[in-house]
Amino acid sequence: MIKHVIRIALTAGIFVVNGASLQANAQQNVQERNFERADFYRERAKLNAQSNLDYPFIPYQTGRGNEIDYVGLTHQIQMLAAQLQAVAAEAAAKKRQEGSAPGLDLPVAAGAKEGTYGPDGPTEKSVGILLEYRLMVSGNPRLKVGPIKDEGENIRANIVTENGAVVDEYLVNKSNGVWSPVR
Repeated sequence: MIKHVIRIALTAGIFVVNGASLQANAQQNVQERNFERADFYRERAKLNAQSNLDYPFIPYQTGRGNEIDYVGLTHQIQMLAAQLQAVAAEAAAKKRQEGSAPGLDLPVAAGAKEGTYGPDGPTEKSVGILLEYRLMVSGNPRLKVGPIKDEGENIRANIVTENGAVVDEYLVNKSNGVWSPVR
């Protein structure tokens, strides 16, 4: 009986030793995978850094072949959007400082209103033509140019539906050519 107990104890000890060695092997495999994964990410970061030097706007190399790094691209799009918002805010602040009303600005050639409207500046005819062009570009066939009236310093222009209902109304300043929506 003692031999039998010793045999069982030795067998159990072997299982314990084998179990411990299996657990040690598993831990070593996990560590090796972690090191491989860390090397992969380290190499990918290195390639991303190199691609940022070679291509300042879009990193094309990711370390995973010829795939686009969508995370980096998304980050750059967000940075570009923030820059555009800053430029728009700066332009709005400049416009407020100049005292012009917020509205629909059509391009004017370097301070000369004749660039957009002709040599006489904004007239009923030139405002009507520009409004027709904008409606044509918008592509809505149900809208058309409504009545356009000269009101001294401004020209009042309307956009109407086919039925004659007013959709939008603008005042065009004759001195600077700025379009302001009438509320």
